[in-house]
Amino acid sequence: MTSNQNRVAAIASITQRSPMPVEMPQPLNKIWACDVFSLATMEDSLSKNAFKAMKKTVQTGSPLDPATADIVAAAMKEWALSRGVKFFSHIFYPMTNATAEKHDGFIITNPDGGAMTEFTGSLLIKGEPDGSSFPNGSLRMTAAARGYTAWDPTSPAFIMHTANGATLMIPSVFMSWTGEALDKKIPLLRSNAAMDTAARRVLTLMGETDIATLNSSCGAEQEYFLVEAALANARPDLLLAGRTLFGAAPAKGQEFDDHYFGAIPERVQVFMQDFEDKLYRLGIPAKTHHNEVAPGQFEIAPYFEAANDHRLGANEAPPAILSVYLGDQLEKVFMDIREGRIEAATKGGIMDLGLSQILTFERDPGDRNRTSPFAFTGNRFEFRAVGSSASVSGPLVTMNTMLADSLNWIADELEPAIAASENQTAAVITVLKKLMEAHGNVVFGGNGYSPEWHKMAVEERGLKNLPTSADALPQLCSDEAKALFSSTGVLSPTELQSRFEVYSEQYILSIEMEARLTIEMATTMIYPAAIQYLSLLAGTSAGVQQLGITLDHSVARKVAEDTDAMQGAVAKLATALQEHGFDSTHEHMHHCAYVIRPLMDAVRVQADLLETQVADSCWPLPKYRELLFIK
Repeated sequence: MTSNQNRVAAIASITQRSPMPVEMPQPLNKIWACDVFSLATMEDSLSKNAFKAMKKTVQTGSPLDPATADIVAAAMKEWALSRGVKFFSHIFYPMTNATAEKHDGFIITNPDGGAMTEFTGSLLIKGEPDGSSFPNGSLRMTAAARGYTAWDPTSPAFIMHTANGATLMIPSVFMSWTGEALDKKIPLLRSNAAMDTAARRVLTLMGETDIATLNSSCGAEQEYFLVEAALANARPDLLLAGRTLFGAAPAKGQEFDDHYFGAIPERVQVFMQDFEDKLYRLGIPAKTHHNEVAPGQFEIAPYFEAANDHRLGANEAPPAILSVYLGDQLEKVFMDIREGRIEAATKGGIMDLGLSQILTFERDPGDRNRTSPFAFTGNRFEFRAVGSSASVSGPLVTMNTMLADSLNWIADELEPAIAASENQTAAVITVLKKLMEAHGNVVFGGNGYSPEWHKMAVEERGLKNLPTSADALPQLCSDEAKALFSSTGVLSPTELQSRFEVYSEQYILSIEMEARLTIEMATTMIYPAAIQYLSLLAGTSAGVQQLGITLDHSVARKVAEDTDAMQGAVAKLATALQEHGFDSTHEHMHHCAYVIRPLMDAVRVQADLLETQVADSCWPLPKYRELLFIK
C-alpha cells in the first residue's frame, strides 16, 4: 500500500468507526488514592511506633532506621499482594525527561520447589541497575557501571495497573557507585533541604520559633494535542520526533477563537475522564480540564501541592528573556519598599456589572500577563517557560536553589542590621531596599513580546536573551552557576558539568535525528508525491490536447520549481549534517541551532508549499486539518 493509500485508509477507518462504549466513572470517594500506600493506609497497616516514625520521615525528612524499614516493607508487600500485585519496581528519574523502571518479582522458591514471596527492608531500600547505560555526562563509564536506586520514603509507593497485571512502584533516587546524582530527584530533594535551611535562618531572625518544615509547591499545567492513532502512525515525524516536521497551515486555525474553552468533543471528554480516574486512584488532584487555544489542543491542570526550543508560539510561549510580572498590587508594594515607604496595599475593588441578577465580587488586585515567563497570578507564581515535553524538576531545582541562595544572602545581611538597630522593621526595609536595587531590573509588567522590551531588557537592564538551547545550556558551565549550586549543596561542580554534557548531547542528537528524518521524508515521501502529481498533470495535458483544449501549464511549472527548490535545500541539509570535527560541544550545538535548524526550515517551507499544490489524492502525509480536527 502506498503512503497516500495509507493516509486515505487511516481516515476511512476513523470515519467508519463504531460509537465508543462509555463506562460510567466510579465515585471519587471510592477511588481516591486507592492505589497509594499513603499515610492513611500505613496507619492501618503499621504498628503505632512504626507509623509514627514513617509519618515523621514523610513530613520532616527525618532519617528512618532499618528496623522500621523492615516493618514497612512487610506491610507494603501484604498490601500490594492483596491487590493482585506480583512485581515491584524501583521507579526513578534519569536525566532523559522520562522515567525508568526495573521490575522484580516478589516470588522466590523454597527448598521443596514451592513458591513463596519475599520483600525485606533491604530490598525496599536499595536496588542495583546499570549506571553507565543511562545518560550520565561521563560520571560513569562502561567499565565502572554500578549504579544504585534508593527508596525515597517521602514519596508514597503506588500501584500501576496494566491490562494484564499490576506492579508496585517504589519512588526512588538514582546514584552512581561513587555517590554522584545520576537523576533528577536527588537535586530536587537537596534543593528543598537547602531552601528549608535558608528559610529557617531568615524566620529565626524575624523572631519566629515554631517553624514547620518548608517545601515548595508545584502544579504542572499540561497542554497537549490529541491525535488519532491511525493518523499518528502514518506520520514518521510524530512517531520518531514527537512533533511534526512538515505541514502547511490549515485553512482554519485558531484565528476564530472558537476552540478555547469551547464544548469538549465527546471522545475527548471520555479520554479526559478515564485519564483523571487513573490520576485520582494515585491521589493526584486533577483540578481543571478544558479546550486550549489551538484546534485539537487541550489542557489538564492538577492542583498545586508539595512536590526546548520546540515549544508552541504566540499565545502560549513567553520570550526567552526571564522577567518577573508582579501585578499591580504586588508591584506597588515592591516600589513602596524600594522607595522607603510603607503604605497600605491596594485592592482590586468590586466588580459590579450593573446587573441585579449578577452577584458582585471582589476583583483581583492585578490583571494577568500571559507574555511574562514568571508571573504572579494572585496566590502563586506561574513559571511559563517549561518545554511541553520537559520534566518540571529541573526548573523547580533551579528556583529552589536560587531562593535558598537569596534567603542566605538576606540572612547574612539581616544579622548585622538587626544587631545594629533596635527597630527590626527598619532593618528589614534596609536589607530589602538593597536587594531591590541590585535585582529590581527583572520586574516588568508590560508586553513581553514587544521588540521594544527585548531591546530595553538587553541594552538598558543588562538581562540575557538566550533564544536557543545552544545559547542557554553553556550557562551551566559559568562560574556563577557553579558557585550557586555548590554553595547550597545542591549540585557539585562535577554533577553540574555532567548535566551540561547530558543535555547538550541530547540537544545535538535530537536536532541531527530530526534533520535525518527531514531528509528521509522529503526524499522518500514528498518528492515521489510531487513527481506522481506532475506525471498526472502531464497525462491529463496530453489527453486534453487531443480535444483541442489549451491548458495553463503554470501549475505544473510551479510544482516543478518548488520540487527542485526542496531537493536543493535537502542537498544543503545533507551536506551540513555531514560536517564534523567541531572544536567543542558549544561549537557543535551552535552548528545545530544556527546551520542545521534553518536548513530544516528551508526544506519545510518548500514541502509545505507543495502540500498546498499537489492533488490531495497524491499527498502521503495526514494533513493538519486531519490531525487537528478529526476527533
